Amino acid sequence: MSERYASGVGLVLSGLALVAALQPWPDSGTLTAEIPIAGESASLTPIAAALALAAIAAFLARRYELLGRIEVSLAAGVASVAVALYALGVAVRTVGAGDDPGVWPTVAVAAGAVAGLAALVDGLGFDADDVLDRVQLTVTGTIVGVLGLLGITLWNTLLVSIAAGVAGSTTPGTRILLSTVATGLGSATVVLGYLDGTDRGLGFLDVDWPDTRDVVYGVGGFVVLLLVLLVGAELIDVLGFSSAEHGIVQTARENDPAILLWLILPSVLLVGPGEELLYRNVIQKSLYDSFSRTGAVLVTSALFALVHFPAYATGGLLETIGSLLLIVPLSIVLGFAFARTENVVIPALIHGAFNAFQYAALYVAITSGVEFI
Repeated sequence: MSERYASGVGLVLSGLALVAALQPWPDSGTLTAEIPIAGESASLTPIAAALALAAIAAFLARRYELLGRIEVSLAAGVASVAVALYALGVAVRTVGAGDDPGVWPTVAVAAGAVAGLAALVDGLGFDADDVLDRVQLTVTGTIVGVLGLLGITLWNTLLVSIAAGVAGSTTPGTRILLSTVATGLGSATVVLGYLDGTDRGLGFLDVDWPDTRDVVYGVGGFVVLLLVLLVGAELIDVLGFSSAEHGIVQTARENDPAILLWLILPSVLLVGPGEELLYRNVIQKSLYDSFSRTGAVLVTSALFALVHFPAYATGGLLETIGSLLLIVPLSIVLGFAFARTENVVIPALIHGAFNAFQYAALYVAITSGVEFI
């Protein structure tokens, strides 16, 4: 494919970002008439337009080989990403002010981010066809992850309805327990649907009895997860950030902490195996077709963190982001455990044991005040 393909895509997307920047944006997000420029108050919205114009100029210079590839691609990438970051800031400030950010900042975020990716592809000389294959696989993995959420939701609705029909009503503890069971069942259901829909069959699943090497990776992975959790929590505290509590933990604090003990067994038997089959054995393994093992682990870990956003959306935006940033390294450990052993049983056991440890430690912390994590 032509080397100018990426710069052409970037040029089109930068133009789209410019169009978005010229549309009405919410005042609460753009801080209109609050920033003095040259002694006068002016709206910040033209900054997005100026950055988009700079990106267009850089992509044009690259397309017609007016300047060097690396220098121009760097300029185009910086300007494009700056558009995306500015528009994202507008959206966040608008939501924080209780207003609707509208469609145009969102368009600018998407256009600027993808244009920045196009500049990176062009500047580093990546093969465009290979990049498109990777994007397609990433999108497919994202869809499978979203289907996993849908499957969990459907199973949760079904189980709660059955429980309510039998008992007449459900307590918060019962709903949390059923939700945990639904996580494992929903993930497994999507895995079976994926295998059937792609004609891969059960042979695609890497399920084996652990050997000595697998056990070493399992024990080591569990220890590393604990270290990541402790170091990450300390780092967040030192930097002055805070993290949001998982909805399950919040429910346990507000109702009965014994809920956490009831979750230990289904976490080991259902949640760990279900999520690892879905994210590691299906999504991560499917990425091996175009990504390196390391690349597949990183992409899958990012997707794993994103799909957990609803579970941690119990606090403010920054608290939720802090929690998700902690999930990424935890997911990376699980991903490398699968990549090294090629046996999904190992990350499933690590995942289940780690969740069980967290629930037990949180139960002790809530009931006795002794903090372990």
